[in-house]
Amino acid sequence: KFYDKKIRHLPVGYNDIIEDLKARGFEKWLVHDLAEFERAKATGLEEKAGAYPKDFEMLVGRKAETFDVYLANKDSMTLQENPD
Repeated sequence: KFYDKKIRHLPVGYNDIIEDLKARGFEKWLVHDLAEFERAKATGLEEKAGAYPKDFEMLVGRKAETFDVYLANKDSMTLQENPD
């Protein structure tokens, strides 16, 4: 959609993520948090405005943006992200 390239989807299960993180030596608490974050991304939860507490805006000084808005802002991308 954004890069005019076909992107392959490789399904990775929640338990696969946990095992991969453990194998890479992450601490138990971090494995859980990272796996939950991946689950939220996989379900699209991070795209819902209500998924972020009001603290987010206070901490970063702006409202959360959607993934589509982020990808459309090519001016802030690196050369590797946007070779145009």
